[in-house]
Amino acid sequence: MLRQLGFLQVRLMTNNPRKVEALARHGITVVERIPHVFPANRHNLPYLRTKATKGGHLF
Repeated sequence: MLRQLGFLQVRLMTNNPRKVEALARHGITVVERIPHVFPANRHNLPYLRTKATKGGHLF
């Protein structure tokens, strides 16, 4: 879809390195990965830890 719209490069806001890899496999260059930064709290900390350990997300 991005190539169809004429995009060959993107700045991507994500913590998921797999998204960067997937775009690269499809010929889209990620020129910058912008981390989605937000504070952890007692409600989301277990979720964030799981995303990091099992999903490889970068925080």
